[in-house]
This record gives sequence, C-alpha cells and structure tokens, in this order.
Amino acid sequence: MSKKVSGVIRFAQHDDLVVTYQSSLSRGAAQLRTARQLSAGDKVLLCLELTTEALNLELVTSVVESAPIEGKPGRFSTRVDLDEDAVKQIEQFIVDTDPALREIRASLRANAPKLKILIVDDSPAQAKIASEPFLERGDEVFLAEDGLVGLAMALKNVPDIILSDVQMPKADGWQLLRMIRARKQLARTPVIFLTTLGGEEDRLKGYRLGVDDYLQKPYSQEVLLARVERLLQRTAPTTSNSWIPRAPDGLRGDLEQVGLPALLSFLEMERKSGVIYLEPRGSLVMLENGRPVRAKTMDRDSAVDKQDVLYDLLGLASGRFEFVPGEVTEEDSIQTPLSALLMEHARQLDEGARRPA
Repeated sequence: MSKKVSGVIRFAQHDDLVVTYQSSLSRGAAQLRTARQLSAGDKVLLCLELTTEALNLELVTSVVESAPIEGKPGRFSTRVDLDEDAVKQIEQFIVDTDPALREIRASLRANAPKLKILIVDDSPAQAKIASEPFLERGDEVFLAEDGLVGLAMALKNVPDIILSDVQMPKADGWQLLRMIRARKQLARTPVIFLTTLGGEEDRLKGYRLGVDDYLQKPYSQEVLLARVERLLQRTAPTTSNSWIPRAPDGLRGDLEQVGLPALLSFLEMERKSGVIYLEPRGSLVMLENGRPVRAKTMDRDSAVDKQDVLYDLLGLASGRFEFVPGEVTEEDSIQTPLSALLMEHARQLDEGARRPA
C-alpha cells in the first residue's frame, strides 16, 4: 500500500506522550482508531502529534489486529506493532521535544567554550543535523563530504574534534581514521563515529584503529553535545594522570559500545598477551596468548582473584577499557578456556533472569 497517514495519536501535552510511551509504546504496541477495518500485516503510517508544539513524528507500522468499535459505526480499533527502530525514534522524539530541555540547551550554548568542529558526512541532511547544535552555540563548524576532503580540511586547520560518518565514497570513515592517526599533528585529535553500524565487530575495528567514541544514528542533539563535552574532558591534558598507562599500540574504548566478552573473544582470536584495564572499577584482566590468566578488582578482597571476579567483570555494562599489550608473568589462577568461561557466565545470567523475585 502507499504510505498514508492512516492513524493519528494526538497529545495535548508532552507529559501525555511520556505516559503513553511508558504504558504501551515502549512495549512495541500502539492502539489507534481508523476509518476502515485493516488486515493483519497491512502497513500503516502512524503519526504521533504534539498539538501544543505543532510537532509530529511519522512511523511506518504493521497492523496486528483491527475490529469494529461497538456503538460507533464506521470506526475501527486497530492495534499496530512498533519495531525496535520505531521505539528508538519515539524515544528520541520525546527527548528532542521535551520543553524542560530548552533551558538546558540555552545554558550549554551560553557556557560552553567555542570549538572548531569538523563534520565528515556524505549526506547533507545528516551533516546538518550534526552541525546544528554547535552552530547554535557559536562554535566554528567545517563540513566535508568524504574522508579525503575531511583530511585536507583537518590538515589545513586542525579541529578540536572530528565527527565522522563511516560509510562514505572515496575515503570512508575507517580510511579517514587511519590517515588521521598516521599524522603527527592529528594523531591525538578526538574522533567520534556517527553511524548506523551497531555491531560489536564494527566497533572493535574502530577502537583498534583509534576511534574515541561511537554514537549510533539516529541520536538527539543533547546526547551529541554531551558526548563531545565528555570526550574533550577525558582527552584533555589534565586527565593524563589516569591510572591506565597509555600505549600507542593498545586498544581502548567504551564498555557501553563493546562489552568485555566481545573484547576478550577478539583478543583471544588475535592471541594477544597483556593487560585489560577497566575504569571506573579500578579492575584488570591479564591475558597470555589471548587466554585470561588472572582478574583483579579494587573493590574485592585481593585474595579473591579467580573466576568469580572475572564473572563479575564480564557483566560490566558501562565504563572504559584499555588493553595494553606486553608480557604477562603472573601465575594462571583461572585455568579455564575462555569459551567455557563465557558459557558459564551466560548460564549464570540466564539463571539469574529466571530466578523469582
């Protein structure tokens, strides 16, 4: 069927949208009234409308069921299914349209230092979305349509931070990152990938090449500003007293983007020896030829350094990691293949999820 606004859900206030999101939209379902009975699987262009703000969001949805409304001839109650992408769009819409954030936006724009931002994206629409919050607060923004142009602009006028798409013509984000890190004057310039790529394998590739952070499209402008400010604070010279020893040939990243199980699997495949440092827990995992041999954490008894510590660390959902390659001489206190460790960790998670509250 052609895309038509077959159903509209109107909200008089932003809070009404939030309540409806919690009660039904977040669970992947929406109920609306239609002028005709639809069949299961039919496509519906659903419109969520904030009447007071004159704002709306359109989503392509699929009909689950449709039935006549008793006492109202010619009106039908239709339930539609919202996929994961639709729910994410609704969440971003809620954040972007929150009236309370206007004051925060104004404060950020007034107090933030002026930056030089290089945005590399072959989509003019995506480049505009990324540039708007920085232009509004007075930052200097440079736009490049591919990696080669981006590199030339960065060499001519070194930016404070680079925001880059990954999939681009001529030179993509991976190639741009390699070229940036190979040049002394740009080697320490923070880089954030703005991309639709969401797999841990892609993120590991980026971290291995030296990307500093990932932000998955679509994103809110507030989140983009926060990520940029957090990254600049983290990479500023005043943060060089971090307990993690910086290694030029190491691997660093964010545990929200790449979990420790995926990182360990990657290092096992590469048969790497060295130490994974974890913040903010003050923990570490030692590897010999890709196999974990010891795990320690500051908030546990130093005598407890066997598998239970590693299982605890495998469940970390946030924080930073850095792998520093090198020789490990510690005695193997784990003595279990990584595959068995990961299977046992998965079993523990499954058992915990099924345990009655």
